[in-house]
Amino acid sequence: MAHKIFYVNDKEKQEEKKSPILRQVRPEDRVDRASKEARQRRVESKRLMRMSLVLVAFVFLALVYLLNKQSKVLEITAENAKLHYTINELTKENAKRREAMSKNLDLDKIRKEAQQLGLNVPNEKQVIEVPMDQTDQFFIRLARANAQSTNYDEEE
Repeated sequence: MAHKIFYVNDKEKQEEKKSPILRQVRPEDRVDRASKEARQRRVESKRLMRMSLVLVAFVFLALVYLLNKQSKVLEITAENAKLHYTINELTKENAKRREAMSKNLDLDKIRKEAQQLGLNVPNEKQVIEVPMDQTDQFFIRLARANAQSTNYDEEE
């Protein structure tokens, strides 16, 4: 059955004309069109679901990668802090040993041991006196000590 379009130019004259654009639609065609549209919507919905899953997976993998790198940085930082602590402890221990060594360098003890071993006492011309303060002090400059060189005499 063809569709008819009525054009009304004025109230008395009515002409009946066939529409060249419209076609007859059967009820089974409506079901096919509806099922096609539903199928297209399902395909589009599945495509959007896949794209969103891929996006979520990408974001998840990026976060895992960043967290892995962050954990490595934290491990290295902790190891670095342990090494700094060890260096400071060794520097303090080294300073204590230097102080103990300087206390053991008493010239009177050295002269007595030399005489016991049979060494000669030097003449007045062989002894050079160096004027010094009466108090013995040992200074430690921890700020200048580092892991490469802790010999303070060479640095000055």
